Amino acid sequence: MKNKTGILLLSIVVIVFFVILTASKTSASIKDNTISIQQIEDTITNKEDTFILVGNRNCTSCQMFLPILEKAAKKTDTEVYYLDTENTSNKKFITSNNVTVTPTILVIKAGELTRYEGALEYDTTKNILEGREVE
Repeated sequence: MKNKTGILLLSIVVIVFFVILTASKTSASIKDNTISIQQIEDTITNKEDTFILVGNRNCTSCQMFLPILEKAAKKTDTEVYYLDTENTSNKKFITSNNVTVTPTILVIKAGELTRYEGALEYDTTKNILEGREVE
């Protein structure tokens, strides 16, 4: 009887461990996936498609929008990068591309940059990540 209880307990511990391990891998935040200005410029030059969230840690709208964007990115299997407005090395790029609102999604497609400003609804965000036209 003790042997069966021990095996059951060990099985439960192993299952819980794998659930926690899997959850921690899939819950990485977009904010941890930063992109440099050089990488953005290379993306534009190479005409690669890229999605970038421009925000900062003190932005309440950014904090509200982040889970929406992360859900849409997961649903569409889209990688989204993060550009922090508080990082001084990003200021020139942000200013030269007229990013005045956070959060802003920058979409780079075929070398062209498009901005979507503000905390958007889930369906709109998902459509942007799928490359659909939005108003």
